Amino acid sequence: MQSGSLVTYRGYGGPSSSLWNLNREQKELSLATSRDVLDFAAKLQLNNQRLQDLDPRHASPAWAMNASFLGGLDEAYRHIMDTLELDVPSNKIYSPEQTTPFWSIVAQVVDEEKRLKDKEEEKRLRDKDQEDLRAAIAHRRKRAQTCDGCRKKGHA
Repeated sequence: MQSGSLVTYRGYGGPSSSLWNLNREQKELSLATSRDVLDFAAKLQLNNQRLQDLDPRHASPAWAMNASFLGGLDEAYRHIMDTLELDVPSNKIYSPEQTTPFWSIVAQVVDEEKRLKDKEEEKRLRDKDQEDLRAAIAHRRKRAQTCDGCRKKGHA
């Protein structure tokens, strides 16, 4: 038996191994392996497109893409997922009959993430303003102090 036929016999390098690798990659994709939510969604879509190009029977339907996307988000996004499932009933996210489009789900998650980041930034700025105000008040109090020894302002 030739070495080339042994490789083909074992199934390495053929379409079935490519399908197996793409399916494995699809299952291993998560937000932790991506830069951000949009990158994660793009990788899922690209992997699904590759599966469809290789064999249309193996491409994931929209409801499975939604489930893969929401399942790949980490615990920090649990609140966003709960909000999303309140806005869009879960039967429209995961149902094969009437599915919400994949990129619509991604857009809603990104919008909610942006809203939360803006809220955190606003809180951070508000806290910084309060710190600046406290520092200004402390500075005024110090300037208003009068020394008992020399009767000059600014020190005690």
